[in-house]
Amino acid sequence: VISDANGKEIRRVATSFGSGVQRFTWDGRYGSNMSLNLRGAPKTNADDAFFAPPGQYSVSMYQSLDGEVSMLAGPQNFSIRHLNNNTLVAKDKAALVTFQQEIDVVGRELSALDEYYKETNTLIDHLKAAARNTAGAPFESLTNLRALEKRINGVAIQLYGDNAIKGTEQAVLPGLQDRLGLTAWASWYNTAEPTGTQKQDLQMVKDAIPALTTELEDIMAKADVIKTDLYKAGAPYLRGDLPNK
Repeated sequence: VISDANGKEIRRVATSFGSGVQRFTWDGRYGSNMSLNLRGAPKTNADDAFFAPPGQYSVSMYQSLDGEVSMLAGPQNFSIRHLNNNTLVAKDKAALVTFQQEIDVVGRELSALDEYYKETNTLIDHLKAAARNTAGAPFESLTNLRALEKRINGVAIQLYGDNAIKGTEQAVLPGLQDRLGLTAWASWYNTAEPTGTQKQDLQMVKDAIPALTTELEDIMAKADVIKTDLYKAGAPYLRGDLPNK
């Protein structure tokens, strides 16, 4: 566990252990909370984020054995000093870190919207099949689901851009995922001041999140009403739902 000078954890790293001398090298980066990384389970690690600023840090070692976690060593203090041998170095490193942390916070929210969109889109597809296949299901369910499908497609355009236009080799505005992804990539992998474009793109994503959240919640609520009506007509239960007793 890597902690800053105030004792706040900034990175957890899971590795295997065994007999003999074990070595581990931290890459000097914070861990990102944008998304959940399941690769390598049960030894999972957060994806890399931005460089830790110069200063004092500490490292502690823990052992996890059969669900029990115990400290093995630490905290051991150490310091980080940047070489500053690149041309463009941010003068206000604290402000740079604040901006980079905000990217991660906004990215966490955008990832939640992305997952919620996928869940809602899948639900609508399954409900359409249930409405078509179930004898006695109300036909207006298909009409209402088509309306929801158009709305969820609008959400997709905001998140990912208009793929229909992209397919015609025409220029399209980037989606929110592209805006934030490029901003994170450009900022997290150097120590330069944030550019005006990076600040603008981050703000655009922040401004769009509340309305998108409201739209997705409303679409899901209406889809749940349709699902209830289809269940009453005898439609198959969808994944995650149990029979009503």
